[in-house]
Amino acid sequence: MLALVLTQLAYSQSDSASSPALASVKSFWKQIDKLKAMDEGSASFKSGIQLAESYQKSVKKQDPAFNTANMDKALDLQRARMPQSNNVARNNSQSEEGNRASSPKGKYDPGREAVVVEMFDSLFTRHPYTGPSGTDADDARNASELQNYRQTASRYIAMNIPPDDRAMTDGIRSSGLDTTGITENLYAMSKALRSGWEDKTIGEYDHLLAMEAYWSAAATLFHNRSDFSAAHHQVRDTLTSIGSRDNAKAMIARNKLNRGGNVSMPAAVRKDATMEQEFRTAFMNEGWNESILKINILSNEWTVVRNNVTGAITGRTQTAAIAARNQKGECILYTYTIMQEFDGSRYLPAKRYSHDATYIACANVK
Repeated sequence: MLALVLTQLAYSQSDSASSPALASVKSFWKQIDKLKAMDEGSASFKSGIQLAESYQKSVKKQDPAFNTANMDKALDLQRARMPQSNNVARNNSQSEEGNRASSPKGKYDPGREAVVVEMFDSLFTRHPYTGPSGTDADDARNASELQNYRQTASRYIAMNIPPDDRAMTDGIRSSGLDTTGITENLYAMSKALRSGWEDKTIGEYDHLLAMEAYWSAAATLFHNRSDFSAAHHQVRDTLTSIGSRDNAKAMIARNKLNRGGNVSMPAAVRKDATMEQEFRTAFMNEGWNESILKINILSNEWTVVRNNVTGAITGRTQTAAIAARNQKGECILYTYTIMQEFDGSRYLPAKRYSHDATYIACANVK
C-alpha cells in the first residue's frame, strides 16, 4: 500500500500546471484517491471507475497533447481491483461511448455527469478572486485568476450542454448556486469604493470584476434562469456606475486626501512648556518615526493612579492631543495619555500609558 501511495504521488507531481485540462486532471486524481479508499466489491466502486475514466477522457479532449501515461497506470491499478465480471463489463462499455454522448436530457449519463461536476468545481465554488489588492503583485494575481476563469468558462460554454439536463439541474442543487444576498453585497462593495481610502480598497473593484465573470458564466450556461441573468445585470450596472478601474483608484485617492476633513484639533486647557516636553519625549520614545506638529494639553493637573486593592499610589497621568505627520505625509490626531510611575519615593520619567488615533486633515491642525 505504501508503494502505491508513493507511486500515486509521483504521478500527480508530473502533471503540467499550465495545461488547459488542469481542472480535469485534478478531478481525476481526486477520484483516484476516492477509489483507493473504496471497497472494490461495492456498487459505487464500479461507478467510481467510470467517473475516473470520464475525467481522463475530458483531459484528452481538452488537451490532446497531454501525456496521460501516468493516469493510465493509476487507472489500471484500480481496474485491477475490480471483480472479473466487472472488468468484462468495462471492456464492453467502451463501445457504448458514442451512445452515452448523445443520450437525451434527463437520462443518467456518467460521462456528462463527470463533465458537469468538473464544471461546477471549476466555476462555481467561489468567485475568481484571491483577496484584497494594494500591491502590484496582488493586482497581477487577481488579473491572472480572472483571465484563467474566463477562458475556462468559455470552454464549458462551447460544449452547449442543455441547461435543463439532469446533471446540470443536479449541479445547481448540490452546489447551492443562487443569488441570495447579492444586492446587499453589491451595495457594501460600492459604498466601500465610494468612501474608502486605503490602498487595498481597490480590491473591491477586482472583486466586482470577478463577480461579473462568475454571473456571466452562470447566466450563459443556464440561459433558462432569469434570476441568474438578473444577477449578472446587477453586477454590470454596479460596475458601470463606478466606471473604470482607474476611475475607482481616483475615487480612493480623493477619499484619502479628504479623510479627516471633519476632525478638529481639541483646544488646549492650559499652556505648560515643561509638560509639553514630557509628552514630546514620551511620544518620540515609541519610535514611530512621526513628526510632532502640535501638542495641546487636555489635563488641568495630574490624576493620581492607585492600586485597586491596597490603595497605594502607583503613578499619575495626564492627557494631551498630539497631531503628528507620518512618513507618508498623512496627519494623525492622537489622544495621548502619559504616566509617571511612582516607585515609593519619587515619580519616574513619563512614558506612554494609553492612546487612540484618527486621521485629521493637515489643514485642521491648529
